[in-house]
Amino acid sequence: MTVPFSTNEKSALERSLTEATKPKANDLNQLIDYYEINETVEWIQHGQFSQVALQFEDALLSDAASVYKILNERLNGKCECFILGDTTFGSCCVDEVAAKHYNADAIVHYGDACLSQTARYPVFYVFGKLPVDESSLDAAVERLLSEVEGQILVVFDVRYHHCMKKKEAERSYSDRIVFSKLALTHETPQDGALFHGRVIPHLVTPAAAAADGTGTAEATSTSTVLFIGDEGPLMLSFVYKYGNHSFYSFSPSSSTLRKESINFNQYLKKRFYSMERARDARFIGLLIGTMSTEGYLDILEQMKKLLTENGKKYYYFLIGKINPYKLANFAEIDLFVLISCPQSVHIHEKKLSQQKQRQEQEQGSQRREDVSELFFQPILIPFEIELALNSNREWSTEYVTDLRQLLPGGCYYVESKATKRESSVSLITGKLQTVGIEKNEEELGEEEEQDTALQRRSDAWALSHAAGYTAADFLQSRTWKGVEQRLGESESTTCVDGRRGIASGYEGESTQEEKPIK
Repeated sequence: MTVPFSTNEKSALERSLTEATKPKANDLNQLIDYYEINETVEWIQHGQFSQVALQFEDALLSDAASVYKILNERLNGKCECFILGDTTFGSCCVDEVAAKHYNADAIVHYGDACLSQTARYPVFYVFGKLPVDESSLDAAVERLLSEVEGQILVVFDVRYHHCMKKKEAERSYSDRIVFSKLALTHETPQDGALFHGRVIPHLVTPAAAAADGTGTAEATSTSTVLFIGDEGPLMLSFVYKYGNHSFYSFSPSSSTLRKESINFNQYLKKRFYSMERARDARFIGLLIGTMSTEGYLDILEQMKKLLTENGKKYYYFLIGKINPYKLANFAEIDLFVLISCPQSVHIHEKKLSQQKQRQEQEQGSQRREDVSELFFQPILIPFEIELALNSNREWSTEYVTDLRQLLPGGCYYVESKATKRESSVSLITGKLQTVGIEKNEEELGEEEEQDTALQRRSDAWALSHAAGYTAADFLQSRTWKGVEQRLGESESTTCVDGRRGIASGYEGESTQEEKPIK
């Protein structure tokens, strides 16, 4: 039985762990090929770096020492490499903070990557080469070509980049197959849109091209998207991006092709509910989930400005490896706004494939516990909080997860402006809710002439208004306030012997199972 914010100890002991497919540490040739040792050495020598940080995702840490040894031998002492033992946030993000502590010149990132543009260090990505049954992949693509019309966009997990690059170079498939490309530089793509570190070409169906006359028409609903990789946050992001397209996935681990289906309307209802909660919220936590993604400080300032304009009290939270148990400690926070890389924004979501869950239940297998079901407060992303509080932003079919697109100069930037305080009835509580800053008509009319002075007055009003009830007041109202000394308040007691042994069985504790009460 699962209780809030805790799990059954039996399930933890019986949980099975899956190890990532990787070469054996004693096979030198496989290690050199899998971790692209020759390419890495060439990049380090060309950049003339003296100290390079090696960042491995958790599943690859067992090979870290072997890779480190091989690199040092190849570099002949001209460059010092060191291993980052753990990451501050997600493994997909480049950990510039940890590298800075050791004065690194550059970073080599191994494993899955979100490809978020970094601001401080040059980065060389080694994705690894997860195995793919090419005959099964070819059969799945040919089957898809026979079932659908128009072009098929192929997007993929970066760890299968080696296979996709080979297929594109060999022109193994029909011209209807369009491959996305990884954006490994900071250059703005000219022949497509940038999404999740990938350059997505504009899809054109024959009908759209004929109507447009130029052959550069945008994607239509008859286009199809094929994702190469296993189910996870990345796949979920692409499903939401192309919700109005036919979406298929090929799983290399099981060599199966299936059509993904998601009730997008149900998803939107759920997100709109969270957005309505944002209008009711008094205390909002700005949850910093990255310190390397370019633009995260700018979006943080933009969120502060938006919350101040709407009279919301906000607090900063810098938490590594976010989970429900950490966030549950802050009961005074009404909701959190997660500022992270695009690949980590769906932390609040459940498993994607409802059909897969039904199949597992029919086969008698137990449904895997989803940690997202235990979050105490809603978790929104910057785009959603802007929809809730920025009156200038209107809902469209786009769901923006890239932070840079919401900043000035981005495709989806919408300036927020302090408005007169408005009241409406909450759709959740039925109570009166207020959004905006309390200003009279004269102040609103003088805003263009005295923008700076008005901003100072508005900020001061918002802070003084929110200070009427703060998180500190909430803490004082709680019965338990944490570990406190309470000197002179606690009654003195005599020391007694404690238990002996380990937690699974203390001395004198019965090990026999309790008989059920009849």
